[in-house]
Amino acid sequence: MIEGLFVRALAVDPASPFADDLRAIGLDLRHVEDRYDINVWIAAIDVATKHVYPDLPRDDAWVRLGRRFIEGYFQTFVGGAIAAVLPFMSASRFVERIPWFLRTGLGGATAELDFTGPNSALLTMHGPHLRSPIILVGVLEVCFERLGTKGTFEWKVIGEVDTELSISWT
Repeated sequence: MIEGLFVRALAVDPASPFADDLRAIGLDLRHVEDRYDINVWIAAIDVATKHVYPDLPRDDAWVRLGRRFIEGYFQTFVGGAIAAVLPFMSASRFVERIPWFLRTGLGGATAELDFTGPNSALLTMHGPHLRSPIILVGVLEVCFERLGTKGTFEWKVIGEVDTELSISWT
């Protein structure tokens, strides 16, 4: 995820003020680790919003970074495999796999998916962070575009650590 967003999509120069701000929160792009604590990821996204979309509200910037993230992720080895399969999937089949994608990307996250109609589903996410669905909206927008489908997404917080993301498509 770090490579997809910061190295590939945003191409952050390791000698830039942007990289300095990332180092200050525990992310050194000169030495990218295999895994990071979710709090480092969240802080890194917030650093990126200030450098890439400083004039946007936080949620809007997160959605746009989600779009940038998935485009960069599709340039990685694993992401490239997913991108190659997307055009051959139906929207429902793709939506069915969202919980698996979340588990591979967000350590500690669990999710349940319930289809609420032939073209709609409710994704309930349990931890690790309440802002995860916001960046996921940007990711899903790009994925649905690649599926040739229009998706709409609404998220809300439920309880202290859970969120719901309503997904529908045409």
